[in-house]
Amino acid sequence: MIQINEIIGIIATTFAVAGVITNNRRLRLCYLLWLVSNGLTGGIHVHAGIWSLVVRDAIFFVLAIVGWFKWGRIDKKFTEEKAKEIATAVSAQRMLNNSLIEKLLYDAEQYRIVAKGLLGRELKLPRRP
Repeated sequence: MIQINEIIGIIATTFAVAGVITNNRRLRLCYLLWLVSNGLTGGIHVHAGIWSLVVRDAIFFVLAIVGWFKWGRIDKKFTEEKAKEIATAVSAQRMLNNSLIEKLLYDAEQYRIVAKGLLGRELKLPRRP
């Protein structure tokens, strides 16, 4: 018969492995999984009286909390920086498009003037949108 500590150990290991997998996929969820894993293994080690591992589990537990909040700030900062980059790129593209449109309209006006001189009549061009 499997003892309760073994069942808790299996559950904790499952959470720890899931934490590593989600970390490899760069998902913030890994820290929550490690919180559960470290909490469970900490309980097992307290029950067994293995105090050096209790200290290790407590340190890992705190690091998981710190990681959760730190990753949240990084996500927010990354999102804000990415939004600024995109806005700058869009603004630059609009400026480029506007200057190209102005250049094309200027060229079209020059061609209209030349055409009027050559044809002796006004050349009708589409209106600017």
